Amino acid sequence: MKINQLSFLMPIVFFASVISCKNTKDNNSETIKNGDLQTSQNPGNTVESEKPREVGFDIKTIAISNEDLGDFPYFKLPDGYEFTDPDHSSSGDSKGLTVNYDKEYFLNDGIYIPQEGKTFKGHISLDRNAKDKTYSPLELQKSFDDLIIKMGGVKINNGKGYKSGEKDRIYELDPQAQPNGYLSSSSYFDNIHTYVIRKADYSVWVQYNMNNETGYITVLKTKAFETK
Repeated sequence: MKINQLSFLMPIVFFASVISCKNTKDNNSETIKNGDLQTSQNPGNTVESEKPREVGFDIKTIAISNEDLGDFPYFKLPDGYEFTDPDHSSSGDSKGLTVNYDKEYFLNDGIYIPQEGKTFKGHISLDRNAKDKTYSPLELQKSFDDLIIKMGGVKINNGKGYKSGEKDRIYELDPQAQPNGYLSSSSYFDNIHTYVIRKADYSVWVQYNMNNETGYITVLKTKAFETK
């Protein structure tokens, strides 16, 4: 009897296809298990989803300061400068605005970090009684840098502005951030400086922004950390 060649070859082709599919499935499983998605044309290529990188901040990375900070808001300006209310409503007698519980957004590498607690917010300007005094951003910066170091704090934003889209993100999360004054120390100018002082049971955040004529500052003391 003459054997049909096609009927004879079909089981062989089917068996070969099963083996090929199994090998492909095993290779894909092994690839996924190893955490890489590889193309068949070039095993060296990897496909990764592009997700925005979030910048986090861990207060525990800052050493605890044992220095005596003194009375809130802890700072004084160099000679020839003064604090007034941040909304410019001061009659001249005010030395800034203190609120027992308030909020501010602080910059860390261009990303905002919300903090809540007792705040001091002020407008930095030349003392109206000072004569022959010129406003100097460098003088103010060095004064705060030196003071923070003496207090055991660190600087986490050195004159860098907020990243593109960061303000839009904050406005979406907190639409009243600007009207409520939560961006008062980072809204006006891109020259923004942020410091953190970590104490055993609370932290102090300081942020100011300025140009060549004026500046705005926020000092915030967080509520005591909960300990169990």
